[in-house]
Amino acid sequence: MQLERMHLVLKRSASQDASLRQLIGDLHTAGTASYHKWLTPDQFGRQFGPSDEDIATIQAWLSGHGFNVAKVNPGGRPSSFQATWGSCARPFTPRFTSTR
Repeated sequence: MQLERMHLVLKRSASQDASLRQLIGDLHTAGTASYHKWLTPDQFGRQFGPSDEDIATIQAWLSGHGFNVAKVNPGGRPSSFQATWGSCARPFTPRFTSTR
C-alpha cells in the first residue's frame, strides 16, 4: 500500500534556536539593524536549517530505505516523502492502526 505522504520535521540546534529568537525580536524592534528586514525562504533555510551536507545525508538515507523525497522546500529543506507501508516498517518499526 502506497502512503500518500509523510512529513519530516527537523529540530534546530540550541544555538540556531537562540539566534532565531534574537532575529524575531530584532525584526520587530525599531532601531535594530534587522528591523523589518524579512528573510526569504531560502535565506531562512540557510541560516536556521540543516547544512547542505546534512540534507544530502537525510536524502540518501531516505532513498536507501525505499523512500521517495517528494518535496524539497525553498532553502533545500526536504519536507515530505512517499513510501509504502513496508518501507516504513523496516527503519521505524511503527505500529500502524486504522482510524476508519
